[in-house]
Amino acid sequence: GSIREEGKYPDPPAGPAALDGTRTHALLEELITGGKDGAGRAPLRAPQMLVGTTRTDEYGTYTIDQDRLDRLNVAIDYIRAHPNACKAIAEQRVYPDGLVGRGDLDGTVDCQIPGDPYEVIDYKDGMAPVEVVWNPQLTQYALGVLSALDPDTYPKMVRLTVIHPKLATRGTEPITSWD
Repeated sequence: GSIREEGKYPDPPAGPAALDGTRTHALLEELITGGKDGAGRAPLRAPQMLVGTTRTDEYGTYTIDQDRLDRLNVAIDYIRAHPNACKAIAEQRVYPDGLVGRGDLDGTVDCQIPGDPYEVIDYKDGMAPVEVVWNPQLTQYALGVLSALDPDTYPKMVRLTVIHPKLATRGTEPITSWD
């Protein structure tokens, strides 16, 4: 009953930090897919000419600053250095149902790079550190990715990666992986 009652009320608006992260994720997707047309090219480095430009989304208008561009390029440089960068898939919804026997789990993978290991990447834009080892969100994403594959094509290994550029300001490694 409480779920039904909650449905009557709209979700509260996102806070400034969440909104900033949403916008950075949207730009990351655009760069991974090769632009708004989704041309499927290898990830391109965020061009310097984006600094100072304004974008409009469903939440309003914002300006791309150097800090956002630098954060994006940490992720893009990592993805672009991958041997299968041209196969990178951005913002794909995954459903681990078939592997876990539950129909109430799903999520959107920020980036995945097919291969062996098959890499599942989560981009974090906040300041709170996120542990990659046995990370529940990334593990669920990996199971969702695997459930969409033909079992005959399963990779021998899955690599979970967190790209967290703001951690570099604290002297912490901004990219961590776990196989």
